[in-house]
Amino acid sequence: MKDFQRSRVYAWERQEFEWDDSMMTLEQCQRLVDEINSRFCIGGLLVTDGRRCRNALACYSSSKIKLPKWARRKWVVLHEVSHFLAIGNKHGPDFVARYLDLLASYYKRDRDVLKASAMDSGVAVAY
Repeated sequence: MKDFQRSRVYAWERQEFEWDDSMMTLEQCQRLVDEINSRFCIGGLLVTDGRRCRNALACYSSSKIKLPKWARRKWVVLHEVSHFLAIGNKHGPDFVARYLDLLASYYKRDRDVLKASAMDSGVAVAY
């Protein structure tokens, strides 16, 4: 399955959330993941150091989220957790819908406003 809108999702999220440059520790990232897990029963996700990784990664086979230093930000953690909520959807419409749910909840932003912004940037959203 082609990841047809990955670059659009990345561009949109940088536009919307790059202002939030507050860095988190790995422990803070893990607490955020644990909190989301308690709400959505994803399973025991482990946040690990993403050394030697250029990008943040959601590793399905090991249930790990790998975060290099630059990626230890709330919006990046929410992005990676969304991959576990929409397994197999890469950056497709279902992934984006779940990502918007988390962003709205954890940033206290209106989901419909976020959805409109994403769609204005050419990002398809499932619901």
